Amino acid sequence: MALEALITCSLDYAYGMLLRPLNVPEGVHIQGEIELLSFKTQKNRMRLDFEIMGNEVESMRNMDDKLFKQGKYKLAKGKIRQVASRI
Repeated sequence: MALEALITCSLDYAYGMLLRPLNVPEGVHIQGEIELLSFKTQKNRMRLDFEIMGNEVESMRNMDDKLFKQGKYKLAKGKIRQVASRI
């Protein structure tokens, strides 16, 4: 069973640092549907040993590199903060 939601956000949140497309008027809110396909529960960090934690941080760093190369700088910055909070 998939979880679906209708979201509404401002142009700043929808496009961030990207330029607003010409066919999107200024001052409007963007609506869209999202569907949660899967999720992973957060592990208790206090019980993880250093090897497991190192593997998770490496995985997140790889995702950050991929996002950065795709020009998704805001998402990459969020991943960097996530990694830094786990060290």
